[in-house]
Amino acid sequence: ESDNARGARHAAVRRGAEKFYCAERGRRAKVEQQDAVDRIIGWEAGGHVFAPQLFARLVEEWPFVREGVEELIEWHRREYPAAFQPDRQISRLLTRMMRADIKWGVITNGPPFQRDKLVALGLDKIAGCILVSGEFGAAKPDPSIFKEGLRLLKEDDPNFALFVGDSP
Repeated sequence: ESDNARGARHAAVRRGAEKFYCAERGRRAKVEQQDAVDRIIGWEAGGHVFAPQLFARLVEEWPFVREGVEELIEWHRREYPAAFQPDRQISRLLTRMMRADIKWGVITNGPPFQRDKLVALGLDKIAGCILVSGEFGAAKPDPSIFKEGLRLLKEDDPNFALFVGDSP
C-alpha cells in the first residue's frame, strides 16, 4: 500500500486539505484554516470515506464553497496526487532493490487515477510493474491481479514472491 507507507497518505490528505482551503475558499470561509483542515481529515476517515461522499458533506456543511460536488471531485483528481511526497528512506530502499535486480512492483486497489499518486511518488520510474485494480478489472485479494504482477515481472514461481501491505 504505497500511498499509506509511513503516513504518506495522511500527510497528503493534510496538504490537500490545506490547498483546498487556501484556493480562494479560505477568503470566503467562516472557519479557521486549522479547524477546516482538521474537519476535512476527520470527514475523510482515514480513506474510508471516498471523494464523492466527502465533498457532498463539505458542500452541505460549508455554504461558502461555491463549487458543486462534481467540480470538487475533478479538482481532487487534478490536485490531490501532487500532495504526495516520496519518503526518502523508502525511495532509497526501492532504488537499491531495482539496481540489485530484485524484482518488485506495486499492486494497489483503487480507481484509475490512483496511478497518478504513484507517478507523483516516482514509482513509475523504478517499479517493475504497477497494477491498479480500477484499470486491471480485479482487486486484491483476487489472485488474478497477483498473477498478472508475477507475469509482468517475468516471475514464474510465486514461491519467490513476497507481498507487503499495510492493511489486512
